[in-house]
Amino acid sequence: MIKRITLLAGVSIAAAVVALFMAKGYYTAGVIAVIALVAADVAIFRLMNKPYKDVDLLLEAVKNSDTSLRFTEPGSRVAQSLNQIARILHRERCKAAESERTYSLILESVSAGVMVVDARGYVVKINGGALRMLGLEVLTHIDRLAVIDHKLPSMLRDSRAGNRFHIKVNSNSMPVRRDVVILVSEAVISDEKLKIFVFDDIAVELDSREVESWSRLTRVLIHEIINSLTPVTSISHTLLSSPEIDSLPPNIRKGLDTIGAMSESLTEFVNNFRTLSSPPTVNAQLVELKPLLDNMIMAALSTAPENVAIRLVHCDEALIIYADSSLTARVITNLLSNAVAAVEGADNAAITISARCNSDDSVTIDISNNGPIIEPSVAENIFVPFFTTRCGGQGIGLALSRQIMQAQGGNVSLLPYGSTGLTTFRITFP
Repeated sequence: MIKRITLLAGVSIAAAVVALFMAKGYYTAGVIAVIALVAADVAIFRLMNKPYKDVDLLLEAVKNSDTSLRFTEPGSRVAQSLNQIARILHRERCKAAESERTYSLILESVSAGVMVVDARGYVVKINGGALRMLGLEVLTHIDRLAVIDHKLPSMLRDSRAGNRFHIKVNSNSMPVRRDVVILVSEAVISDEKLKIFVFDDIAVELDSREVESWSRLTRVLIHEIINSLTPVTSISHTLLSSPEIDSLPPNIRKGLDTIGAMSESLTEFVNNFRTLSSPPTVNAQLVELKPLLDNMIMAALSTAPENVAIRLVHCDEALIIYADSSLTARVITNLLSNAVAAVEGADNAAITISARCNSDDSVTIDISNNGPIIEPSVAENIFVPFFTTRCGGQGIGLALSRQIMQAQGGNVSLLPYGSTGLTTFRITFP
């Protein structure tokens, strides 16, 4: 302001001097005064135009996301106002960045998967939960989801807000099978239409409900069988221990012996089923995995035929799990026993075990064998209690193994057959 007043006063004085010199005939001095007047006018124009240049400079900086620009003219109210505006913009931008970081942290911490896709199918945002459920490390466009299901990209592209899809994701790169429900919503941000897909893995919930249903059924069966079996067992034992037993005809004695043996066998059978009716008690602690696997292999080799090779192909010495060692040993023993039975009669019968820590910090143990392939119709039911294809089998082992692992927060699953053609059961620890 002072500069403007000074320049205006100078222009007025210069104009008066020019007029005076011209009136007196001092032309040389008048010319000099005219030059001074023009210079003063140019200075005034620049001074008057500078605030507009500063505003334009600030706007250009904001367009380029630069809110650190400051004006250093002392005493300039325009410069002070522009600096205040710049500070407000910088503060708001910092708040927006902080909010975005907070939302990103929240997005990564939720168990559900979230994916945001633009109108062209490009993935704008995706959290780690969605990548884990889809079995992918990175996803930039929904067309890549064709590796899971060739129809999935078009389903997502044609979806509308409120739609709901159910897909199954099962690959060798994933610890367990995923039954994923996809919920669709839409939003418009900065005039851009976006689709938001929320992924929810319901496989664990389905498995837990299935186990619970079978447990209830087992309790009912045990109750009914025991009620019917107890008097039969008691009567057969009473008759077999009676002094008159020797006077009975041989066929009757043989029949009573058969009834007694069958009742004892059925009692043992029911007691085995009893283990499925109540969840196991878990005493979890840190367990070194390699020594545990070495012991399990030694125990399996002691009972397996000589032609069956069982070996540990991969397990880090430092690999540790948080689990119940006795229950985990029971699961591994059961899977090894099944593998030994599967390779019976096979040429070069081999069972391999590998353990590793995954990117999501889960630990998996793969038990593979080169026995016959399990047919899909059988694979769908192998974890169902009482289902068995083995002669003399009771159909308890795999169902109990899954129940034990779920009680520890993990799972047991049959992996799809890959190029090796091996039958692989995977034990997963969280």
